[in-house]
Amino acid sequence: MRHPPATRREALLPAPIIEVRNAYDEIDLQELGDEDLVTYIHYEDIAEGDRLRILWRGATALGEELDSVDVQIEVESPNFDPVTKRMRVDIANRFLKSGDQGYAFYSYERLTGTTGESLRTFSFVGVRPHRMEHMPVAQAIESHALHIDPNALGSGGVNFVAPPYAAMRKGDTVKLIFRGYEENGDFDQEKTYSVVVGDDQVGRSLTWRVPKGEFGFIRKGRAEVHYQIDFVDHEDPLDGPVQTYRIDSIPADPALLPPLEIVNYTGGPLDPEKFLDGLMVHVPHYPELHTADWTLLHVNNEPGVAALRADLSTLASGVQGIHLDAQVLEGVERLKLGYHVAREGVGLAGKLLDIEVLKRRNFLQVEIGDGVTENPMPNMRLDAQVAIPGALVKVPDPGLRPGERLQLVWQGRSTAGKYEETLVEGSAPPYHFTIPPTVVAANMEATAAAAEKRFPVFYRLLREDLPTLESPPVQLRVLPLTRERYPIIQCEGTSGTDLPLESVPETGAKLTLGQWAFMGVGQQLNVVYDGVKKDGSGLVHVLRSRPVSEQEVRDREVVVILDKRILNEQKIGQTFDLKVSINFENEGADDTWFDFPLLTLKLIP
Repeated sequence: MRHPPATRREALLPAPIIEVRNAYDEIDLQELGDEDLVTYIHYEDIAEGDRLRILWRGATALGEELDSVDVQIEVESPNFDPVTKRMRVDIANRFLKSGDQGYAFYSYERLTGTTGESLRTFSFVGVRPHRMEHMPVAQAIESHALHIDPNALGSGGVNFVAPPYAAMRKGDTVKLIFRGYEENGDFDQEKTYSVVVGDDQVGRSLTWRVPKGEFGFIRKGRAEVHYQIDFVDHEDPLDGPVQTYRIDSIPADPALLPPLEIVNYTGGPLDPEKFLDGLMVHVPHYPELHTADWTLLHVNNEPGVAALRADLSTLASGVQGIHLDAQVLEGVERLKLGYHVAREGVGLAGKLLDIEVLKRRNFLQVEIGDGVTENPMPNMRLDAQVAIPGALVKVPDPGLRPGERLQLVWQGRSTAGKYEETLVEGSAPPYHFTIPPTVVAANMEATAAAAEKRFPVFYRLLREDLPTLESPPVQLRVLPLTRERYPIIQCEGTSGTDLPLESVPETGAKLTLGQWAFMGVGQQLNVVYDGVKKDGSGLVHVLRSRPVSEQEVRDREVVVILDKRILNEQKIGQTFDLKVSINFENEGADDTWFDFPLLTLKLIP
């Protein structure tokens, strides 16, 4: 057909509009009924008088050509709406009914003014029962490029694996149908292998094993393989697609796909302790991946541990992966990860990722020198009497690896009761730690029966840029010293248990407290006078209430002055007590105070 002359041809015009198409680009023929298909054409500067050529090309589901539309029309009312600038074009119903389950391309051509062709609108004619959805193929794990080499097979034959299907239920019977053909194309035989889905198989890939001998009979031939699902309590079975395998040497082209990638694994032996939360496994980008392709991941000797279906996001991002639980590293010396990608007519294997796995270490609890086990385990107690020089803690050799440092943690209740010590990298066993005496004291219980201050003692493995590892803790409590283990404060000028008032200088009586077990800077020391006034009422004075100083620790004694004015208030002939108490924590209201033995004196003239 000759077109009217044109001065120039522009870029493609907008595609024609079919408003009744659904989200799957389908034209629902039941909804259309016997009506013609209403379409619209719109382009910039469309106007009455324009001439258009309408092109509708259809084909059956098998690709056979159908009657087509190829007509010229004029843009005119009443089909042209000057407000919306749209021209209505009806496609006769018969062109659609004859193409049910087929396809159609629809476009137009502008013949006047600035001439040009439009983009094509593609449509499925009729609603698809499966909307392009297909069951996945059964994948042969010992294959690549849809070739199975009978000479390379082990005694176990070939494992065929299919991803789980959504409707899988206990009691379903899934049959693998294996049809062999000889080199000349003659049919050899059909074999069926059945799996009955059990409770533990629901939601997991299905595996069938075809013996090695079946492939020897059809060497240089082919095998057509598919599966059939017989649903429990459902009469109609469902067939999966047929996948054809050549029974011959595996070709060098196409090459195996790249191996799987483990996130944060950089090579060499794999340390399970660096992957305590499991492994994130990525499938390398495969440029020819299609939507609905299935990738099966194989872990060690278990095929199809994970099944991944590609969708549009996979193609857009190139990202496809799965998280494997850390349990896959338990009790194995090597980790072998493989995968296959397949769809009908395509089946490719990836290179095997074979990694040495380091043995996971079993961290033992620390050993507390002179500690005594208590129930329930792992409770222990330590008598402060045997830890006056400090507490000894032994760490069983954890088998330090390069880049690791050992840290002991004595996690007492208060700040004064906490202690951490970190060894330099490269330190060698034995690993012995001494806890400072003042730290031990800060954790003493109020009584031998108490356990309110029980605390954990453990060790850490500090690792650069990796989570810290910790040993199981020992839950320790520290028994207090008995009161008799503390010194008695001494008063200058006494005669036995009497203090003559006349012998006390005007500057007061000198009180001296010798060094006590666990003495340390910052410990709160209180000294209190508790006597009787001349009128018989109580006479109480705080002689000291402040932390122990560095000088006092160096001198190994504390000196307190008992003001003579206090003694002048004391009733002659009556006794008074000098009370000493110590706080090893010095942190707050919950601190534990320990009383020293009393010094009781009688004031005489």
